[in-house]
Amino acid sequence: AAAAAAAAAAAAAAMISATVNWGKVPSAPVPDIQPLTLGTPGERCPNETTFAAMYGRSADTQILRKMALRFTDFNYGARELFEDAIRAFPELSLYEMDMGNGPLEYQRTMGALFALYSIARLDGDGKHTFCFGYKTSTWQSRVRAKSSESRMTRNQRKAFLNDMDWDCFAKVYREAIQGSVERLEAMLALTAFHDIMKLESLTPQVQPEHAPFYGIPAGNVILDHDLALAYMLEHYPNALPSYRALPKASQELVLFTQGKLNFNHGWFVQAEAPPGITLTKFKEALKVANAADLAFYFLHWLTDLSGAEGRPLAGSEKFVLKFPRAVLHSFLWSIPYLQQLVHQSETEVFQSYLVARWEDALDEELPCGPHEIAVMRLVVMAQSAGHLVLNAFLRLPPGMQEVLVTELARTGISDQFYDNPKSLVGGPALFIYYGPALLQCCTKEDDMREALRALAAVYHSARKLWPLRDEDADVTVSLEAGCLKSFATDFIRGYSVGASLSGKMLVLERKNPREGVVSMIMGCTLNEMLPDSWPMRAVDTSDPVFTTAQTAYVVNFVGDTRTSFCC
Repeated sequence: AAAAAAAAAAAAAAMISATVNWGKVPSAPVPDIQPLTLGTPGERCPNETTFAAMYGRSADTQILRKMALRFTDFNYGARELFEDAIRAFPELSLYEMDMGNGPLEYQRTMGALFALYSIARLDGDGKHTFCFGYKTSTWQSRVRAKSSESRMTRNQRKAFLNDMDWDCFAKVYREAIQGSVERLEAMLALTAFHDIMKLESLTPQVQPEHAPFYGIPAGNVILDHDLALAYMLEHYPNALPSYRALPKASQELVLFTQGKLNFNHGWFVQAEAPPGITLTKFKEALKVANAADLAFYFLHWLTDLSGAEGRPLAGSEKFVLKFPRAVLHSFLWSIPYLQQLVHQSETEVFQSYLVARWEDALDEELPCGPHEIAVMRLVVMAQSAGHLVLNAFLRLPPGMQEVLVTELARTGISDQFYDNPKSLVGGPALFIYYGPALLQCCTKEDDMREALRALAAVYHSARKLWPLRDEDADVTVSLEAGCLKSFATDFIRGYSVGASLSGKMLVLERKNPREGVVSMIMGCTLNEMLPDSWPMRAVDTSDPVFTTAQTAYVVNFVGDTRTSFCC
C-alpha cells in the first residue's frame, strides 16, 4: 500500500511538473568561464562577463549550413532543429548564466526559432505547429489543440488557423530570405543571439573611443537591449561567435537591421514612442535600403514577437492566444505607412497613422484640440481597450490630464510639430517603454484610470530629472518601466506611488542622459532624503501639482462634445 501510494504521489508530481513545464524545451549547457584575454595590452572591454563566457568559443558553421539547407525538409524535425541550434550557437548558453531573466529569455529565443521554422514550412505542417505546437513526447506537430486545454483556448487556436491570412506571413518570408541559404543562416544566427542583451549582466559599457553612442556618453552602460546589441556588433564584431562566423555580406545585413536601421516596429505600431526616436533613423535608412533588407527586419520582428510567451513547443502563443487579431493585422498593414517616409516627414507619417488607427478602433469622430494627439496615442497604446482608456482619461484629475497632453504631444524633432499642437518648445521628449503593456493589462475602467495615473506620475518625475531645454528639442529619453506591467491592477489601485507600501516604493532613476529606469525599492521617504541634485525621484501620484492645475480637458470631437469628469 505504501509503495502504491508513493507511486501515485510520484505520478501526480510528474503530471504537475509536465503541466507547469509544458511547451518548454530543455536548457542549454552553462558555459565554462575562461580567463579573460584581450588582443592587445591596455585594450578595454565593454563587458568582461560576455567576453569571458565567449572566449575561445566558435559557432559550428557546418551545422548552421545543415540547418539552412534542411530547414524546409519534411524529414527535418523540431527536435533535430533544437539539437542543431544548441550545437551551432554558443550564445545560447549565455542565458543559463542569469537565473533571473535568463531562463525565460532562453525559452523566448527558442520560441522565435520555432516560429521561423513554422513560417518557413507553411506549405507543410507549419500552420499547425504555429497554432498548436508539438506533442510533448515526440515533438511531432499537432493537428489540433491539447484536449487538456480549456475550450476557449482550443477555439482560439482553431480560429487562428482558419482565419489568419497566411499569405502575409509567406510573403514576408519570401521577400526576406530570397531563396538564399546565406540569408537564412544570417536569420538563424540573429535569432540565437538577438536577446542576450536583455540580461543586465551582459550589457556593454560605452568606451571612450566610441562615445557618445546614440547620445550615451563614455562610461555609461547601455540599457536598451537592441541598442546594446548594435553597439557590440558595430564595435566588437568578434565578441559573438555566431556573428563572427557569418560572411561579410551577412554581417552587414544583420548590422543594418539591428544597428543602422535602429527601428523598433512595436514603438511605431503601438504609438509607444514619439516620431523622432521611432522614425528618424528609419527614414535615413530608406535612402539606401532595398526591399529585401527591410523584409529581413520585419521577418525577424515577426518571429521574435511570436515566441514572446516562452513556450516553444506550445506554438506561437503570443500571436495565437494573446494578440488581438485586429492588432496583428495592424502590424502588417502598418508597413505601407512606413513606406510613405520617402515623401513625408516623420511626424506627418506618425499622425496619419494615428488617425487611421483611431478610425479603425473607435466609432467616434476624430478628436480636435490640444489634447488630440495624447488621446489618439493612448487609444492606440491600449489596443482593443480604446473606449476604456478614453473614458479613464476623462476621469483623471486636471493636472494629470495636462501632463499626459503635454508630454505625449512632443515629437522629439525640433522643427516638426503635429497639426494642432500645444505651444511646445524645447526637449527632450519622453517615452515610457512598456507603457502600452501596462494599459493592455487593464480590463476595467477604474484599473485603466490608475494605470494612466501611474504613467502621468512617471512623466512628471522624469521632467524633474530632464528639465526642458531648447538645445534638447531633438533628443528623446527612454524611460524603461517594465516593472509597471508586472503589477496586478489591484496592486496599483489605491497606491499613492510616493507613499509606503510594504516598505517599498516606485522610483525613477536617471541612468544616463538618454535613459531612465522605473524600479521598486525600499524606503517611504526617499524624496525627502535625497538632495535635489541627486539623479533619482520617487514616482508620486499624490504630488499636489496633479490637483492644482486650472484646466480640465473636455474631449471635443468633430460635431460632438463629451463631458469630462475630474475627481
